Amino acid sequence: MSTDAEAAEFRQFLDEEKIAAEDRVIRRIALRGAASEGIAVTRADLVPEITITAEGVYWHPVGAEDPDLLITRDIFPLSESFAAVRRAFDRESEHANKVARIFNCA
Repeated sequence: MSTDAEAAEFRQFLDEEKIAAEDRVIRRIALRGAASEGIAVTRADLVPEITITAEGVYWHPVGAEDPDLLITRDIFPLSESFAAVRRAFDRESEHANKVARIFNCA
């Protein structure tokens, strides 16, 4: 799904097919990889879902080939690769909080 209208149309189709809501997973298309349309996402937009490939440890499966989501090429020990993701998450959170303090609107 790349638009709200497409998502609504697909939900209607699933309703007509009597697919229960708890059996559905509907996600937008991310503008990454081979996608020519979709939602542009960055690391800051995504909650980490640690993804391990032969190339290394990535922030999220949506960008498991993209250098900007690569956390480390060192897969082992797993405890260290998971710790690297936690450190990256802490840095992302710290940056978001800093920007919110600098650019406060209310």
